[in-house]
Amino acid sequence: MKTFTKIIVFLLLIRLVVAADYYIVEIVADTRSTHTLINDLNLDAVNEGLGDRVEIVADQATIDKLVQSGVQHQVIRPLSNRYVPDYQSYEEVNTVMNAYHSYFPEITEVVQIGVSTNYHYPIYGMKISDNPTEREDETVVWIDGVHHAREPMGMMSCLVLMENLLNNFILDTNVARLVNELEIWIVPILNTEGYKYFIEETANSPWWRKNQRDNNENGDFDFEYDGVDLNRNYDSAWATAPSGSPDPASWVYKGPTVFSESEVRAKKQLIEYLRPISGITYHSYGQIIYYKSGINGHATNETALVDNFAQQMANHLPQQDGTGTYTLGGSWDEAPMSYYWAYEKMGVFEMLVETGVVFVPPFATAQQVAVDNLGGAMYVLERSLEGPGIRGHAFSNLDSSPIVAQVKIVEYWDPGMSPRMTEVEFGRFNRFTSQGSFTLEIQAAGYRGDTLTNVVVDSGWTNVEIGLDPLVMVNLTGTEIDDDSDGLSQGNSNNLINAGERVELDITVTNTGSLLSNPVTIILSTEDSYITLLDSIHSLDSLASDEEVTVSAALAFEVASDYPTSQTAELMLSIIDSVSVPWLTALSFPVYEPTVAVNSDISRTVPAEFALYPNYPNPFNPTTTIGYDLPVNANVNIAIYDLLGKQVTTLVNEDQLAGTQSIIWDATDATGTAVTSGVYFYRLQIGSFQETGKMILLK
Repeated sequence: MKTFTKIIVFLLLIRLVVAADYYIVEIVADTRSTHTLINDLNLDAVNEGLGDRVEIVADQATIDKLVQSGVQHQVIRPLSNRYVPDYQSYEEVNTVMNAYHSYFPEITEVVQIGVSTNYHYPIYGMKISDNPTEREDETVVWIDGVHHAREPMGMMSCLVLMENLLNNFILDTNVARLVNELEIWIVPILNTEGYKYFIEETANSPWWRKNQRDNNENGDFDFEYDGVDLNRNYDSAWATAPSGSPDPASWVYKGPTVFSESEVRAKKQLIEYLRPISGITYHSYGQIIYYKSGINGHATNETALVDNFAQQMANHLPQQDGTGTYTLGGSWDEAPMSYYWAYEKMGVFEMLVETGVVFVPPFATAQQVAVDNLGGAMYVLERSLEGPGIRGHAFSNLDSSPIVAQVKIVEYWDPGMSPRMTEVEFGRFNRFTSQGSFTLEIQAAGYRGDTLTNVVVDSGWTNVEIGLDPLVMVNLTGTEIDDDSDGLSQGNSNNLINAGERVELDITVTNTGSLLSNPVTIILSTEDSYITLLDSIHSLDSLASDEEVTVSAALAFEVASDYPTSQTAELMLSIIDSVSVPWLTALSFPVYEPTVAVNSDISRTVPAEFALYPNYPNPFNPTTTIGYDLPVNANVNIAIYDLLGKQVTTLVNEDQLAGTQSIIWDATDATGTAVTSGVYFYRLQIGSFQETGKMILLK
């Protein structure tokens, strides 16, 4: 056989292997054991809103497993390899968003919220608000699409909503009110690299759902093994829930660790910062709304409220054949999915909407389904604006500054819930309720807690402003590394932590409260097996209001010589004065390679590659240190950016010698003005090398 012919045959064989046939298969799931088996086999379930049946995507190997396991099933239809070419590409969606921004600059801002895991494709969202470039004290609603690559109708639903809000802003007073009084975030494509693969490689894999993480780290994309299911990577019983597979080859692979995927972390970080009241995550298919309304397998006092929210939304979502509206799929169980995490951990009423009756309908059909989804999205926006519920702020009675506090509505609280916290910048909270009378319990570290009774909600929002009296507030206000050769420390005096060193910490504490403190105890702890605590407790006398005390060599620990330098040393500091709530802070230190004394330029170890290390401490106030490695002499640029991507200041812009370097940021902008609390990013750029880290300033 000629060589050319052999190559063609070989390529065809590869194509046949990659382009495997897939089918929609219906499983009879009328017993608990069958549901357990579905989870054990890690099946790609796509429609669970059929009573005692479940639809899955299956290849022949999966069908064979069903036969061997004795599961009743039938093949409903094959999944065609035909691609519908009218769907917008990733690049075209970005072009559309930028075009909308150019037409409506006064109410839109296109924001890069993150990058994809493997290829670092930017993830863009659009913020729609009356002052889009500013962080305003407004209720936030979050909407996203395309966790799964094969679900372009989620992207279309996002774009249609975006178009409706922008085009009707001038014409419709209701839309204008939504835009003016809410902060609306829309992310059409969360899984950017998965969606690009779906669009560009349809002939090879028209039903791809994951991102393109290089699971086997061979530098190539292997269809049968690579990728993570983004909607199995969230921190809601990630390690224990049956949903999601630990097998990298599975189409529902949950990833190597919780929040391992940068796409998921991008959403997580913004949700934690913005604290939205509600959200929609669009998927397909099934014409059903999935949501979480219970905790740890049981209903809570809030279950009926969430059920009602979902039902009212469903009433605005017509089924494709016009015979009814979407059905409900509320859950009390645990699963590492977005809407589980958003409700359980953040208190967000997030609705997962399974749009349509197939993954990829003809474009005209998908467009109509997206238009039909408008009613549900508008209901969520209007309910988020109108309530009913309780909203307000928590602040310090000492100086009226916002504080991060837990606001508990006693009538809705369940012990399994995570604390419902105010957001960091304004101290804002907003919680849906029914009509009635409620009791609020408010707690914040360093403040005297408060209880408000008979908070009456009639219609709309009941505003509650909560001022808390500071107790004695003995806070950590400074941490310095002492790695000289005096006392317990044994190091190279470079004020960084190197593997094999004994390190002392110089601790500064300040009583920022209005009362005299009791004697103060500072306790250092860690769960890091590579760290040995040498001096973990230090006592101080009482501190007067505004008194600051710096203790040299207050605490000490030893770092193992074989410390993995890809890891970051994590310790916990507790400050207790027996009056205030214990003040806890996490200390995070990058660990560098062992070195000899930096006083000798000849003997200094030069790093092998460029690297940017996590800042420490983080969170911080008022200073933090950023470390980085230079394997060669280079021009270094380090800049700080806010959450919207605007440059705050430049820390470094100069030529530097090879070695381990660090720089301190004092939380000021380019003019020397102190910046506000919030999330900031630091970017290291050296020629073509670029890396970014995230830090949180808490005041």
